[in-house]
Amino acid sequence: MSQIDGNSATRGSFDDTAQAFMATTPVGQTPAHVAISPTRSEAYTTDQFGNTISIVDTRTDRTVANVPLSDGGFNLIVSPSGERVYATTASGTLHVIDAASRTVVSTRSVGAAANGLAIHSPSNRLFVSSRDAATITAIDMATNDVLRTYS
Repeated sequence: MSQIDGNSATRGSFDDTAQAFMATTPVGQTPAHVAISPTRSEAYTTDQFGNTISIVDTRTDRTVANVPLSDGGFNLIVSPSGERVYATTASGTLHVIDAASRTVVSTRSVGAAANGLAIHSPSNRLFVSSRDAATITAIDMATNDVLRTYS
């Protein structure tokens, strides 16, 4: 989980009867959201005031990389394969990040305050909602092309 005021992420385990926190890792400034890779080996945080994504190795509890964003990170999601990380910014840019190289491979405009992300695996589509534009943008995850914008 992110500790937004502590500029850190904490690894823990939870079940119906107990919770345990194992390690806290410093990340970028004001981590808004966390997403975990399918293998659970990496955690990603969007850092609102750091304008980055921090990548944490969950086996060592260390930040291993920071990926620059165009402005303040908002939300993020990892593809089912773990090959891509999709992050939005307050200004409405979707950053497509290659998880292996830890670089931005594409950007798309999706509307200001892009705050919601959902993947529809059968169609290989990413849906991004924009709070301020009152839209949902459909992205083809194979090509990163905008397919349609819904009002």
